[in-house]
Amino acid sequence: MGSFVALSVLDGFGVIGLSDVRFKGRRGGSGGNLLGMVGAVVFLVYLCQLYLYVVSLRSLKRMRRVLERHPWRIVSAVRRQPRVTDPSGVPVRLRIGVEGARNEWSDLMSASGAPRKRRWPEAMEHGVWHAGDDWGPGVLALPGGEDLMEVRKRQAARTARA
Repeated sequence: MGSFVALSVLDGFGVIGLSDVRFKGRRGGSGGNLLGMVGAVVFLVYLCQLYLYVVSLRSLKRMRRVLERHPWRIVSAVRRQPRVTDPSGVPVRLRIGVEGARNEWSDLMSASGAPRKRRWPEAMEHGVWHAGDDWGPGVLALPGGEDLMEVRKRQAARTARA
């Protein structure tokens, strides 16, 4: 948004001539000027950034609620499901039991980070901390509280029931 204001001010003082550059319309009419096109592109980029910011804040708010209500538990492994696609994150299963005792895995869930939804830290496959409901939806973190990820039921499973 700041770049559009700067270009408008420079154009207003005659330093650059963006408003003088005109495009022809498809049918010979006036199509508009370069400053208007730059403004439209800047506005669209601003809207996209705002959308991503709001989505990240919502995810962080959900994670905070879970962390306020549930204690951390150790999960010995999280297995990424490479053959499954998930539009809202990375498809994963949590190892519920200890490796030696019982080797049970949770239902298929979707893990996503707050700023970047589809990144997957490989270290999570060797053990993580989990806070949430009965080894299900909640928050995952590497030991030391790094790389927080939100874990929730997959959207595909929710829409299949409806």
